[in-house]
Amino acid sequence: MNDTIRKWLPLAALLAALMLGGCGSSGDSSSTAPARTDTVAKEETSRDPCEPRRAPGPVLDPPRRVAKGKPASIELAQRRATLTLTGISLPRAIPVRFDQRPPFEPKSGFLVAITYEIENSGPGVLKPSEDLNARLLLRASGEQYPYARELPCRIPISASWAVEQGGTNPARPVPAGRSVKSAIVFIAPKQEPGTKLSLVLPEQVGIPLGRTG
Repeated sequence: MNDTIRKWLPLAALLAALMLGGCGSSGDSSSTAPARTDTVAKEETSRDPCEPRRAPGPVLDPPRRVAKGKPASIELAQRRATLTLTGISLPRAIPVRFDQRPPFEPKSGFLVAITYEIENSGPGVLKPSEDLNARLLLRASGEQYPYARELPCRIPISASWAVEQGGTNPARPVPAGRSVKSAIVFIAPKQEPGTKLSLVLPEQVGIPLGRTG
């Protein structure tokens, strides 16, 4: 072996070690990444997004109560509005609009579908799905439940019920001075027959809905 080869052998060995070390790190990272992804995917799929869920925070009595069918003056994101409940139903399933799906029926719990009229007194545009529905809670047996927003399973049941009842998709904006009929749907755990239900806009108003059958 000549002197030139002896001179370059240590450097070649060092470069080879660095390359092997780099490949090893990359290989470890690529081999563990799918495992983490699979774990996250399994956790996500193990949760049923259509299961009833309780609203966080204390359960407080609203400062005033308004009967169903009577107008209730409310404030939504610095806008004045009037909310009137026009109907309540406990359907077993809800026909799904806007998509080719079978009727939606929760695997557990029950549906509470409410129709209402909302008048926007302004100022500015009001979006019922965000400004109203997202704040309303269903109260049953001392617990409160948020509405079934565009569920992670991507089934727009509130919008479907609104259109099914001759109303407007709550995602559509309502200009100041206008009113629309729309809807909100909740998924709550099974209740004992005769359980009182009420709709609550925290810190503003509560509206009795009647009792479960």
